[in-house]
Amino acid sequence: MRLGSAEEVAAGGRAVLADPVAGERALRFAFTRAVESLEDVVRIAVSRGRRLDDTSAPVPDTE
Repeated sequence: MRLGSAEEVAAGGRAVLADPVAGERALRFAFTRAVESLEDVVRIAVSRGRRLDDTSAPVPDTE
């Protein structure tokens, strides 16, 4: 869900950047949303990385 939202934010940001008459308010809004989405994506990546680290640890022998 968050990655999908990030794709939408990226598309909106590209549209604002492509608009030569976009004002400061539009740019600030697009940049704020982009930063929020980037923070979400980083949080997801860190979380997945931690899970990968946990699963790559050797399983102790129970015998």
